[in-house]
Amino acid sequence: AMHHEQDMRKMGGLKDKLPWTYRTYLIGTLAIAGVPFFSGFFSKDEILFYGFKKAFYGEFHFLPALFWAMCLFAAVLTAFYMLRSVALTFWGESRVDKELEPTVHEPSGWITSVLLALAIPATIGGFVGVPGFLPLLPDIFGENVIAKFTGLGPDSSKYTAEELSKIHSLEWVSLFFSVAAGAIGLGLAFFLYGSGREKLDKWVVSPMGTRLRTWSEDKFYVDELYDLLVVKPFHFVSNVLFILVDRLLIDTILVNGTAALTRGTGQLFRRTQSGLIPAYLLTFGFGALVLIFFALFWKAGQ
Repeated sequence: AMHHEQDMRKMGGLKDKLPWTYRTYLIGTLAIAGVPFFSGFFSKDEILFYGFKKAFYGEFHFLPALFWAMCLFAAVLTAFYMLRSVALTFWGESRVDKELEPTVHEPSGWITSVLLALAIPATIGGFVGVPGFLPLLPDIFGENVIAKFTGLGPDSSKYTAEELSKIHSLEWVSLFFSVAAGAIGLGLAFFLYGSGREKLDKWVVSPMGTRLRTWSEDKFYVDELYDLLVVKPFHFVSNVLFILVDRLLIDTILVNGTAALTRGTGQLFRRTQSGLIPAYLLTFGFGALVLIFFALFWKAGQ
């Protein structure tokens, strides 16, 4: 529709020109953000719950709690940037190039059918894996189909009724944090790219906003940090191994060294092939004396 343009800052106001794309994209956004009861709500809640359970069931575990908090923060960011993409692409005033704007159109029927085919399971696909702690839902939609056919669901038989009740309580707490994370991300994006857009624009040009934008454009120096901690040490170790193993051990010692030893040994023994019969007789006699000496020495030792 945008003739290969992929910068959302050059879009905007496409909701009316691309109605089916907008609706299906919005459904995908709500699913990825974990809005109840889209498919992403169940999958995200399942992931966060198992991290929450690992961190807080029984006694407190610091590292699982840290990773759970990081995942929860990632859920906030996911909801935020997804609704941000909706706002920049489909809402507000058009920022489309004036020459391109008249050609913007909905994709073909085949592409639209694919979008619909993806939007349907994004809307209702999560109900094939409804967790057992949610009231009414298992009774309405039946048992967890994924767990039934894959055997990957939680095994409630290994817990007592008291332990199961405690686990379900943890699931409710985890569910609250999961939904809250999505709501915070969506609400913040809706405000900043809706009624609060003017405040956002003013803050972006402020000293703090400028500094943060610069860091963001530089990807918070993740590439530089990765280069310092991973690429350069790996490059140094590779060079050391190249010099010690490839050049010194393999090329110099095993390959060239073996060839030099063979060539030197050949040169040494070649000098014994003089073609003079007296020299051969002398060599033969010397060898015979050596053999007799060793034979007598060995006999004496008996």
